[in-house]
Amino acid sequence: MVTLDPEVSLRALVESGRQRNFGKKALAPKSVNQRRYLEAIERNDMVFGIGPAGTGKTYLAVAMAISALMSKRVARIILTRRRWKPASGWAFCRALCRKKWTPICAALRRAL
Repeated sequence: MVTLDPEVSLRALVESGRQRNFGKKALAPKSVNQRRYLEAIERNDMVFGIGPAGTGKTYLAVAMAISALMSKRVARIILTRRRWKPASGWAFCRALCRKKWTPICAALRRAL
C-alpha cells in the first residue's frame, strides 16, 4: 500500500501511527486507510466513513468520539444511521435496528 501511494512514505506512516487514548484503552491505526480515517476525524467536524464491512469504521469513529468527549472537545455524542423504508414491515425494522445499534452501544458502554 505504501509503494502504491506517492503521498504516503514509510516514515509518515510510522509517525502518524501514534496511539490515541480513549476512555480506558489506547488506539493505533493498523493500516494506511485507518490512519487517513483517523486524521480526517481529527481535522474535520463531520466525516462520512464508507467502505466494506469489517474494516473498523464504526470502532474507530466511536473511539474518536469518546476521546473528544473525555478531553472536553465536545459536549455530547450524537449517534445516527441512515434511514430506510423497510420492505417487510415495521416489526422487522425494529429487530433490524436493534441488531445494527447493539454493537455501537456496546462499544460506548465498554469504553465509558
